[in-house]
Amino acid sequence: MKKKRILLMCILCMILFSTASYAKSATVTIPEFLITVNGQAMESKYNQYPLLLYKDITYFPMEYDYARFLGIKANWYQESRGYGNKSVLFVGVAEEQAKELKIISTKTSNQKRCTATVAEYGLALNTTNPKKYLNNQKEEYPILNFRGVTYFPLTWRFAVEEFGWEYSYDKKSGLRIESGHPFRPVISDKVIGTTLPRATGMDYYYGKEYYVGYPTTTFDNNYRIVIRKRGQSECEYSLKNQIQGDYYFNMKKNSVGAFVDSEPSIAGDIFSIGCRKLDMNGESYVLLKIDLGTGKVVAEETKTK
Repeated sequence: MKKKRILLMCILCMILFSTASYAKSATVTIPEFLITVNGQAMESKYNQYPLLLYKDITYFPMEYDYARFLGIKANWYQESRGYGNKSVLFVGVAEEQAKELKIISTKTSNQKRCTATVAEYGLALNTTNPKKYLNNQKEEYPILNFRGVTYFPLTWRFAVEEFGWEYSYDKKSGLRIESGHPFRPVISDKVIGTTLPRATGMDYYYGKEYYVGYPTTTFDNNYRIVIRKRGQSECEYSLKNQIQGDYYFNMKKNSVGAFVDSEPSIAGDIFSIGCRKLDMNGESYVLLKIDLGTGKVVAEETKTK
């Protein structure tokens, strides 16, 4: 009997621990300090989508007009075949930036404390590759949803590295956010909502000095490669006539000879990426090395693992 009680207590503790480690709701507060976005004041008291405070971190709403004013697009896909037919929100650099901040106001004032929920849909941040979507359950500051709008925390990782924003805070001036210059590409995200069983597109690798966009596969004559060095303009090249056969990128062989996912790398000005290659000789694993200054394939090495 004693052993049964101990077992039941252990099970109860496991349930309570798992619930506490991943809460589906979050108590947030409405900031009372001054907020300035690209030089324009953004009031909070009567704002339908005010900035929020959670765990002492400020959260910004990815409402269409608010996001576009900071050069970001947030596109919702109700169903994505590539993500198990689940809903996905794509967030990335916008093609154009809005010149005016259009505040959506309410007739009644916001309460100081409100309840938001932790986002449970797909979160595609500067990528269309489902394998690289954010795992919100593991985020220290999870992405939230409030009044049907997704909120991102203004941490260095998101605000600066992913969105390219600049922000500062002091007691006198409050919070100031400027759109800045993101070191990220403008991505065509419509592939997320495609109903095709296999859609070709682009994937991206983000390094400290370069970002590189490359095809997921060379099917459908998909040979486009995009390269940008920090401080310079984006350049576009083609791998056509440089490689022969059909290629699946971001792949390598494991210890038992099966193809598995892999990640590219950059050493100096050379971009290395593993590929599964199909040609008249059959299937092989090759490592492509591309000069980032010219877009030329400088080596194709056959590998075993």
